[in-house]
Amino acid sequence: MPQQALNREALSAVPLLCAGSSWFHVLRAGTRAIVVISDDIGVFGQSAQDLLDELEGAETIDLTISSRGGDSNCALNLHNALKGRVRRATIKNRCYSAAVTLAMCAKEIEIEAGAKLMVHLPCVACYGQAEDLRCAANMLEKITGEISAVLQTKTRQPAQVVSVWLDGRDHYFDAKEAMALGLVDSIFEMPALPQEVAYAGAPQLAPTPDEQIFRDFLSAFGELQVRNRESFARELNLWFTMNVGLVPSSPETGLPGRARF
Repeated sequence: MPQQALNREALSAVPLLCAGSSWFHVLRAGTRAIVVISDDIGVFGQSAQDLLDELEGAETIDLTISSRGGDSNCALNLHNALKGRVRRATIKNRCYSAAVTLAMCAKEIEIEAGAKLMVHLPCVACYGQAEDLRCAANMLEKITGEISAVLQTKTRQPAQVVSVWLDGRDHYFDAKEAMALGLVDSIFEMPALPQEVAYAGAPQLAPTPDEQIFRDFLSAFGELQVRNRESFARELNLWFTMNVGLVPSSPETGLPGRARF
């Protein structure tokens, strides 16, 4: 099995550890960082700067995205800050709206064969007087122009084509369509799960760097009770408090205040 396919299998499990506690998850090993975007960008009170802070000093960054979108301004800020720093973006399941803007920061974008992209016009909710509405509209037009420029730069499609994607409707693209339009660079398929356990004495392949990061991440916790989400959260909180000295968990998630997985 190709090493890159093994890496994707390992990374696909990361968001399941603490789903719902953060829209991003970061694994670090020295100057290597793996970022998983697993929820709506900019939610849970976490900003673009929170993610950038966790990537300080990272020289090699890989990005995995499965997201419905989120805050377009947050995604643009991340795109501008990470442009040229992200080696590869891997799209699994879905990459919609603001998540597409973020993916465009990568030097190479790959998409799972069954995944989809969705591009549409950003929107804003505003309550206030006439001047407030005018300011919001001006900001929205500025963001729309920046998103259009990002899409044109990546795809090399003319402005007339990109403007159709930003006409107020949702435009969905499957993997082949996205690749034909230049939104992604390659398509991959996850390998089928093995039907039989390897026979005794079968040669064992050395773990890849990505796999070793994930193994180290899991083995660091030792034995954890995982009977249900609540007990797992308590065990994680206790482990971080005893071993890392993080602040107590928040009442909403039961997870350590500065832990992001």
